[in-house]
Amino acid sequence: MDSLYGFLDQSLPCLARIADPGATIVLVGNAPGGIWPGLREYMRTVYTLEDLADLRHKGGTLAFVTVMLGIQFKMRQAEYRMLLAVDGIGNDTLRDMGFETAPSATEALEMALAKYGPDARVAVLPALGCPNWPVVD
Repeated sequence: MDSLYGFLDQSLPCLARIADPGATIVLVGNAPGGIWPGLREYMRTVYTLEDLADLRHKGGTLAFVTVMLGIQFKMRQAEYRMLLAVDGIGNDTLRDMGFETAPSATEALEMALAKYGPDARVAVLPALGCPNWPVVD
């Protein structure tokens, strides 16, 4: 299992390292302010890295959201499973944005390991703002 930390200047390089076909990505995050209005709609229109860069230049977003958008983009080109556990963004909101969710990082790992057991390939990517969260006990 890889454990990666995605910060603003490293989020996309981290994604490139974990986007192997067949991998499961568990993204845990802390977004106490929620998401800015219109993001859900924008999530449905991000298809290229140019779209992603356009959103970053508009401001009003967090590095965590940038990471989510990057993974959303990668999901369209590679086949892997992604699970999100985020404080501050409800599961219904995340599902509406096209993500599979879990109530906590521990439950996300359990879901990821359920199908393949110890042979599962799982990457855990804590987002900006929570690099010290305990992801695995």
